[in-house]
Amino acid sequence: MSIANVKEIFFEQGYIGPIKFLDSDELHQFKLQRDRHLEEIDWMNTEFRRKANFLFPFINKLSKNPILLAYVKEIIGPNFSCYDSYVWNKDPKNAKHVPYHRDGIYWNFQDQTRALTVWITLSGATKEMGCLKYIRDSHRYKTANGKIVFENQQLDKIDYIESNPGEFVMHHPYMLHGSDDNKSNFYRDGYSFCFVATDTDLAYKNSVESSIMVSGVDNYNYLIHEDSPSGDWHKDLETWNKTVEQQSNNFEELFKNSGFELPGLNLKEKQEEI
Repeated sequence: MSIANVKEIFFEQGYIGPIKFLDSDELHQFKLQRDRHLEEIDWMNTEFRRKANFLFPFINKLSKNPILLAYVKEIIGPNFSCYDSYVWNKDPKNAKHVPYHRDGIYWNFQDQTRALTVWITLSGATKEMGCLKYIRDSHRYKTANGKIVFENQQLDKIDYIESNPGEFVMHHPYMLHGSDDNKSNFYRDGYSFCFVATDTDLAYKNSVESSIMVSGVDNYNYLIHEDSPSGDWHKDLETWNKTVEQQSNNFEELFKNSGFELPGLNLKEKQEEI
């Protein structure tokens, strides 16, 4: 895929990828760091999976990969930060699903379209492993009052995004997506990042909020920019606790006023949320 037409495809299709961004040596090194943390932390049963780029240096480093950032620049411009990140791991024969959702409703921005999600896998993700899946054209299901126009039959229009190790996918903040359980005998990892342009302000301001600059400059200063994690666990944990508390202080009002609804979305299949 040529990077020249990325923006057109992104807004037409709602997502781009998968795109290779790590070579074999880089992939090997990231897997070693991932595996070391897996021996110490049960990510999916801790809050550490949230805003993970503030706490884990290797996850922060993934968010700054130059190939990845070049694609993000095509969509939201040269000046942006990494506001949030999540770990989405699935053990072999893991029966849990991630239900369909839109990332944008969890982002405290006045203009959520000035942000996007990048989803990365180091392990690779096949359909059997519970790869990312999109409801086709669902980034268009929005009316003027913020309600989703949605019909149950549209659940059949699903794109399964099977990815090789070291690839990423980018998607629109309003794209409905989720993943099935991992039916395979292999571990599947996933890391999602929210990148936001510096020119959009917070929607709700019960608290300031933080991010990590990854590209360009910030001439607006709507967000506080924290340093990248140093590898000093106690120091990084202090920063992480602060950023999570800031985000939580605004979350209840954000969600209460989001205006998004998914009528009938759970009627076709019952999914257990991680």
